[in-house]
Parts: sequence; structure tokens; C-alpha cells
Amino acid sequence: MAQGGVGTFGGDGAAGWLVDCGVVRGPSRMAGSDPPRPIPPAVRRVLEVVYTVDGVVAARVWQSPGKVAVGVSGRQGTSPNDLLRRVEAAVVGLQEPGIAWDFGWLQET
Repeated sequence: MAQGGVGTFGGDGAAGWLVDCGVVRGPSRMAGSDPPRPIPPAVRRVLEVVYTVDGVVAARVWQSPGKVAVGVSGRQGTSPNDLLRRVEAAVVGLQEPGIAWDFGWLQET
């Protein structure tokens, strides 16, 4: 199973890949910074799998060397703990040895 933990993501302004209502938004950037990069295939695959989980309405994935973090939010009435367990189970086949995975609930900003 995943190494890492469960937390709340999104309140710190950290950039991540976000797909909301089918629109892909790359990492947030400051004005005048480099143009957006395409979504890496591994991140795209994580997002695709996460969105197959019933109840997920938004997902964000952060990737850095040796670590992947997945933040989700669910539709109203969805239990965050239950949804996070189901998301973690859905991506277990994508996990590679030596890569730590963290899962959390996206905060509204």
C-alpha cells in the first residue's frame, strides 16, 4: 500500500496539476513566468484513475522526485475518509517502489 499519509491540501498555494470539469489547468504561475508545461503522462494517468472513483468532483496531483501527492474533493455528503480510502485503493496499481504517496482533501480557497 502507499507510503505516506493523509492530510488536507490546497491551503498553502502550492502548484499542482488540476483537472476541474474536464478542463486541465497546469501549475499556478506568477505573471511573466515560463509558459505552461504539458501534463506529464504519469500525472495524467493518476488523474484519469482518480476521476473514475465515484464521488470525486475535483482532483489535484503534485509530483516531485520520489513523491506523489493526490488531493481530492467530493460531492456534498461524501465522507472524506471513505473517499480518500477509495482513491488510494484505485491508484495502488500505479504506485512504484521507492515513491512515497500522500492523499488528502482539497481545501476550498
